Amino acid sequence: MKVRDYKTAERLGLSAQLEQLLQDVKKLDRVEAVDADLDSFNFGISEVILSPKCQPADDEHPDQSSLLHRILEVAEHNGLRRTGAPIEQDGSSYYIPLQPKDKTVWQIAA
Repeated sequence: MKVRDYKTAERLGLSAQLEQLLQDVKKLDRVEAVDADLDSFNFGISEVILSPKCQPADDEHPDQSSLLHRILEVAEHNGLRRTGAPIEQDGSSYYIPLQPKDKTVWQIAA
């Protein structure tokens, strides 16, 4: 993750939530790495772009949609939901726009 995203999380008091989200997604089978972009918070938009890098589909795991479903379940468990914007794919990486379900978990520090 970029240094500026860590600094943004720290400045907004979201470091613990972000670290938990990243750790939980990394635990999923077939997720090789995960990144998050918090740039939108700098513009007053509460949105996290989650970018997991996943192993490509193969004969044993032909359905990437089940992996995406598990990633979204983890995000939901961590207080985030889809924004309604499409999930984009770039090779083995996904770009998943998420927003807080409510203000209790992703509460921005004053």
